[in-house]
Formats: sequence, C-alpha cells, structure tokens
Amino acid sequence: MKSVIIASLILIVIIVTIFLVNFYTNSAIEELNRAFDLVDKAVGEENWEEAAACFDGFLALWDKKKTVFFITHHHNHVDVVEESIPLIKVFLETKDLPRYLSEAATLKSEFEHLRDADKIFTHNLF
Repeated sequence: MKSVIIASLILIVIIVTIFLVNFYTNSAIEELNRAFDLVDKAVGEENWEEAAACFDGFLALWDKKKTVFFITHHHNHVDVVEESIPLIKVFLETKDLPRYLSEAATLKSEFEHLRDADKIFTHNLF
C-alpha cells in the first residue's frame, strides 16, 4: 500500500511539472513574440534605430528566459534561436531588409515550434 501511495505521488508531481512547464513555455513565448513584434513594427516603418533599441529589449528578455528553455526543451531547437539572434542583430545594423525578414521568419517559426514541441497529446501518452 505504501508503494502505491509513493508511486501515485510521483505520478502527480510529474503531471503537475509537465503542466507548469507548458504554462511557462506558452507565457514566455507570448511575451517574446510581443517584444519581437515591436522590432518588426519599427523595421516595417524603416526606423532602424528604434528597431535596434527594441531588439536590445528583446535580447534582455530572451536572456532571462533562455535558461529555462535550455533546461526544458531540446537544445537543437533552442540553438536555432541562439543562432538567429546575432544574424538579426547584424541585419538590423546593416539595414538589410530582405535578410532580416528571412531570419525574423525563422525566429518566429522556431518560437512556435518551441511552443508546440512539448504540448501534451494523447498519442504522446499512449
């Protein structure tokens, strides 16, 4: 009986942890998307200085969140984001709109992939 209770508690802890990580991932990605949308808006208006300033704010936010992403997600997914960030910074500095748009789309796509990667589906459970 004691082992059943312990196994049940462990299972409950695992399930609660999965839901907490999923909640954190969703809220963090939403926050990062909002910060990056400010960069996109400034680039769309061709205000490169404001875009660079907004990108610095995005970087500060990413630096706060990335440790949890590295712990809870596959490194190859988070590495794509880490590789995109310096490229976007260079494209903003050089005012290279086509390359910026391409890399920004990659970054946004990877954020969505991070959000969807750890969702709970019944086919993952059985």
